[in-house]
Amino acid sequence: LEQEKKQANATLRQQMDKLADTAAAMDWFWQIDEAYVRGRYNVCRELIDQMTELGLQDYLPLESSTNTDRFSPAHRLEEIQEKLGD
Repeated sequence: LEQEKKQANATLRQQMDKLADTAAAMDWFWQIDEAYVRGRYNVCRELIDQMTELGLQDYLPLESSTNTDRFSPAHRLEEIQEKLGD
C-alpha cells in the first residue's frame, strides 16, 4: 500500500510538472504569435530562440482545443518558423 502511494504521488508530480511546462510553453507561444502578427519579426525570432533553449516547444499542444480547423499551437509555431525562414 505504501509503495502504491509513492507511485501515485510520483505520477501526480510528473503530471503537474508537464502541465506547468505546457502552461509556460503556451505563454511563450502567445508572445511569439503576437510578435509575428504585429510584424516584429526580430523579436519573434528572439523569442523562438529563447523558447527553444528552454526546451519548451516540445510541450506545445499538438491538437487545437477549439474544435475548429485552426492550427494547434505546435503547428502554428512551425508555420511561423517556416514563414520567418528559420
